[in-house]
Amino acid sequence: MAWKEKLTTFLGTQPMYTKTALCVHVVWMFYSSGFHLLLPVIPFLLSDLAGVGETETVGVAYGWFKSIKHLMSVVGAPVAGYCADRWGTKFVLLMSLCAAMTYFALYACSFSLWMLFAAQVSVVFQHAKQATQTYLVHMSAIQKQKNNKGTVAVGRLTLASGLSRLALAAVGGAAVNQLGMRNVAWLACGLVALVFPLACCLPPMHSMYKPRVGK
Repeated sequence: MAWKEKLTTFLGTQPMYTKTALCVHVVWMFYSSGFHLLLPVIPFLLSDLAGVGETETVGVAYGWFKSIKHLMSVVGAPVAGYCADRWGTKFVLLMSLCAAMTYFALYACSFSLWMLFAAQVSVVFQHAKQATQTYLVHMSAIQKQKNNKGTVAVGRLTLASGLSRLALAAVGGAAVNQLGMRNVAWLACGLVALVFPLACCLPPMHSMYKPRVGK
């Protein structure tokens, strides 16, 4: 059908992997949406835990908060690489989803600044972006064709993330007034939990290299 061909062209993957690529996009959209939803909540949550009026404490805490988060991401890069080599890209993706749910749950249950800082440890295991990109690159070049659309596939994934951030950052700010800061964190956790079964159904990377009858 024409719409399937257009979808395959848009995703930039091989026709036999259109459904799998679409699932990868959905998983990434929900995963990144949780973080974008929580983004405007973090300063208010830090302010609430630091104490009303303690602007200097909040500023220092937020600076350390971001620094530790990026440090954990750097530390986790070789961890993700080792896990991908040993157990596969799907394992890294599932590990990232579990780490993200833990991250959001700690935000929702936090009663002190130290709990928020402790939540940053889970960032070590959050590498869904690299895992989804790896899936798409392999699905676009699985037949080693001359017209490799790997860059197109990764570009579409980045576009999806950008649109998600544009929409949900504003939604997250408005949701604080309606739901409360901790309920927004639970909502972010729920978004990731929704796509965890879908991620479990993705084929392992090594199985995608096996020849398929009739293809």
